[in-house]
Amino acid sequence: GQPVRDVYMRRKPLFKEVSTYEFCPPVKADDKAVEQAFCTFTRHVVSPPSPVLEGSTFLSLTSPDLTTAGINLADMAKDVDALELRVDLLADPSTLPHQIFHIRSQTSRPIVLTVRSRGEGGRFDGDDTAMAALLCEGVRCGVEFVDVEKRLPSSLIDTVVRSKPRRTRLILSQHFISPGVPP
Repeated sequence: GQPVRDVYMRRKPLFKEVSTYEFCPPVKADDKAVEQAFCTFTRHVVSPPSPVLEGSTFLSLTSPDLTTAGINLADMAKDVDALELRVDLLADPSTLPHQIFHIRSQTSRPIVLTVRSRGEGGRFDGDDTAMAALLCEGVRCGVEFVDVEKRLPSSLIDTVVRSKPRRTRLILSQHFISPGVPP
């Protein structure tokens, strides 16, 4: 027979097509981290969403790679209600599932997934379709909130909305970098 990895890679598109969520621990993750991340992930997937309270706060995670930054997210998250993962600031956006796993392995705080374009003050240089694809990938990884730029074409906003289960909330945002000048 074929090596298991080859079979998995061949079948991966089929698995994605028929699943709503994807849990992606790194190959070398320790058992305790996997357990913590999986418990947080499944709690989000099966529980009703928590109410968003007035005065809620979040901490923006701006590291190019959370897995190597040496940051204690549990300590950092103690005084905030959620953590914002800035995908546009990641050195390699293809590591998104592992970045989400890393957050989940250290804290149960909700994740706000953001991909901010240059026009709205971020560093994402890809096109709108690539942005929507990253947002949809984050939704598949079980983030609680997805921040979508209002300027995106309505067809792409609809794509993100259709990809998200009821438990994931949508934040529609717009950022004016120059006063009075829309992006």
